[in-house]
Amino acid sequence: MEKSSFEAIPETPQSVERRTVANFESAINLDITPQTQEKEVTPATWKKLFKSLQIAVAATIAACAMHHAYEFRDKTSKTEEDSKWSHNDKETEHILNTLSGKESFTESEKAYIARYIITEWCEKKKITSPQGINQWDTKQIEYYISTLPKDSQLRHKYNYVKNWVIENPIFMKHIHEELWKTEKACGSPYIRWQKPEDSLLLTLSKEKHREHYNSVNNTIYLAPEDLGLRMYSQFLAEASHAEQFKQSPLASYTTAIANIGEAALNAVTHGTSFSREWDTFYDTPGTLEFDAHSIREKKLTNQFNKAESADVTEIMEKSGVRARDHF
Repeated sequence: MEKSSFEAIPETPQSVERRTVANFESAINLDITPQTQEKEVTPATWKKLFKSLQIAVAATIAACAMHHAYEFRDKTSKTEEDSKWSHNDKETEHILNTLSGKESFTESEKAYIARYIITEWCEKKKITSPQGINQWDTKQIEYYISTLPKDSQLRHKYNYVKNWVIENPIFMKHIHEELWKTEKACGSPYIRWQKPEDSLLLTLSKEKHREHYNSVNNTIYLAPEDLGLRMYSQFLAEASHAEQFKQSPLASYTTAIANIGEAALNAVTHGTSFSREWDTFYDTPGTLEFDAHSIREKKLTNQFNKAESADVTEIMEKSGVRARDHF
């Protein structure tokens, strides 16, 4: 039986990750209940709590720093003979190649992506998902889509992703090269299809899917229902986080812990959700998200725009298509 990429487990020391996540939870101390808030707390107790918090944060940073040396070792290489890029982790290698159209999705990956497109659509529209969809194969999915009205937006979205992304990927040679250069420069992160249990932040925010980067196991998780013609854009966004932790691990972990604590406190204070408070950091200088997406991602995007333009020009020349003059 074919083993699909999303079923594989990252080759990372799970015990270290669990300990580190536990330290994060201790450091953040998110379990703030009304009962706790109503109790009288003496100054001595506050001092003990603050001291415990300091120890938890210090332990988290220390554990992450030690883990950093293992996870960010160089795992990406390129052969001189045929200029072929490779990664120690074959699943990462496969997914990275699919993002540039060099490799095709497996049948199980196609079904996995299609199922999540349907499920996500139903959740957004507050419609009950088809019963047993998690076990559907591509034939069952095709049948379900065929039963939808021809003007159904879900049908249009499914056909768009199927025809232009899943079934007929165009190999982008320059993008392929740029993807692998970025992969190597950003610390050779693992790449996986995202599952709800893959992120502490997603668990806390109660979100099911969202592409993200996990610094503890140096893994980029891609959200399958958001794949489009520029499939590599998700990787590009999260590679900016990998670059942060590769270049400045201690500063990045310290900032991450501070941001998580601030978002958690703001959520309690403002009566909002953790994810909503976290999203405000994308526009807040000095935060992890601002540095990643407003500074680093923009630089990477400029490099990829050049590579994409070169690919489009080359494809048009080979097909005999000429750009129309504009007046």
